[in-house]
Amino acid sequence: MTSHTSTGQPTGTGKAGTGVLLLAVLVAFCAQQVLLPALAPFARETGLTETQLGLTIGAAAAVLVLAAPWWARRCTTFGPRAVLVTGLTVALAGLTAFGAVATLALAGDLDPTLTFVLMLATRGLLFGAGLAAVPVAALAIVVAGSNSQERTGAVGKLGAAQGLAIVLGPAIGAVVAFAGLLGPLWAAPAAVLAALLLMFVLVPPSVTTGPPPASGPARLRPWDPRIRWVLLVGFLLYTGLGLVLLTIGFAVQDRGGLDTDAAARATGAIIFACGLVLAGTQGVLVPRIRWQPRRLMLVGAPIAAAGLLAIAVVPGVWGIGAAMLVVAAGMGIATPGYTAAPSMVVEEHEQAPAAGLLTATNGLAFVAGPALGGALYAAAYPLPFVTAATMVLFGLALLLVDRSGLARR
Repeated sequence: MTSHTSTGQPTGTGKAGTGVLLLAVLVAFCAQQVLLPALAPFARETGLTETQLGLTIGAAAAVLVLAAPWWARRCTTFGPRAVLVTGLTVALAGLTAFGAVATLALAGDLDPTLTFVLMLATRGLLFGAGLAAVPVAALAIVVAGSNSQERTGAVGKLGAAQGLAIVLGPAIGAVVAFAGLLGPLWAAPAAVLAALLLMFVLVPPSVTTGPPPASGPARLRPWDPRIRWVLLVGFLLYTGLGLVLLTIGFAVQDRGGLDTDAAARATGAIIFACGLVLAGTQGVLVPRIRWQPRRLMLVGAPIAAAGLLAIAVVPGVWGIGAAMLVVAAGMGIATPGYTAAPSMVVEEHEQAPAAGLLTATNGLAFVAGPALGGALYAAAYPLPFVTAATMVLFGLALLLVDRSGLARR
């Protein structure tokens, strides 16, 4: 498949352009992850409550859900490169403003209430709105620059860049934290600035997803029969993953009998290893095996479900860690299939709206998953993991009975 200039002439990103795009996505999502080691200590230092911190993170996820379809329509009109550059600029403004707020708050110049309001506006709303453009535009560029045989592998590499950010971001944040709490808070906007410069300088302005139809930007609804089952399957996969990511730290501490510091180190090591498995599976295995999206989901989902059920019964930290690696492997196989599937069944001018719906679905799942996970863990230990496995298996069942365009393709 090719992309087009505004005159309708085909053009593609090329291997070099795709490499730069993947690097830019990696750096942008690293910026999000770099903040993680610093947010909880920042909240304690400035008098913010755990609830206020959770609201800020939840607001960013909610804004992503709402903004992704809007960015997708802009992709169709102005092209994904323009959207990506604009989104990174908005994200940079949000993180820079948050860095200024954090600096003033840690100096004692802002009271906790004002700190929370400004953090919600900058780190939550503004950064969330800008970050929403990144996966939408990046996916649109990748899809436009690949044919149907190459697309799943290209999408897998894009997912690998995001998975690698889960590994690198917190590690970078921990390193720069040696310079003080403000280190990660200012490293995040620096990373977004680097991603912006990469895109602005090295990816050609001609990259678009093709001219919009005469009636204006394409609109794609989540209940469209071509993609609704795929979106539901993806929502179930990502909700289960979000549910587990919130509760795995509690499980490690409780099942392993660890103190707080030891549990934090063990959880960090497990998440680091899972990030490596995700990146390797999506970036190396999926492009090599060249399976079609439905087959990837049919194989990956039961592997992930088996790992989730194992977490519910295995003893000790080592058992939980091994089970999480199985989950990561299954998700690493299934999620590129889910991400690539809509592009196989929608029209050319609907590729960007499909990317927007995927991003919104993923964001909604990570709003629902953590909220559900906390409540289930408080009720009984195995419930979060059994529930997550049930969700994944239900998604698998939907795939098996699906008779939409995806099944025929």
